[in-house]
Amino acid sequence: MLEGSQNLTVDAKGRIAIPAAFRAEIGKEIVLTAHYASCCLLLFPVNVWENTLVKIQALPPEADAIKRHMIGNANRVELDDQNRILIPQRLRKYARFEKSLIIRGLISHCEIWDETTLDEEELQVREATQRQIEENGVPRGMENFSF
Repeated sequence: MLEGSQNLTVDAKGRIAIPAAFRAEIGKEIVLTAHYASCCLLLFPVNVWENTLVKIQALPPEADAIKRHMIGNANRVELDDQNRILIPQRLRKYARFEKSLIIRGLISHCEIWDETTLDEEELQVREATQRQIEENGVPRGMENFSF
């Protein structure tokens, strides 16, 4: 299971080292693609990507732009001997990668964010969530949720 967050640094050639905590789950070959709605990349173990492709292909015609975006930006990459992957230039540009990145495990796959972009995104989400709770109460299904 992929979970948690780790800091990464992208080198001058566009490579990142995959943390040990994620390597056992993702294997040597992975698929990188652009997220369809956020300014980040999605990293899939190949077997999870194959299942995801089936779901993407089953989307209705109204989602053709999302299909083209996710499938057209998909890149199969392999970890090198230093457990690094090369992020293609187009994907680095899409996700606005600078130097400091964050990889986050989301059970079946990971997101890779530029650290500044993620900080901005999380601030917007917190503010929107606070407004929603103030206006409508807690989201449906979370009324009895606790830690």
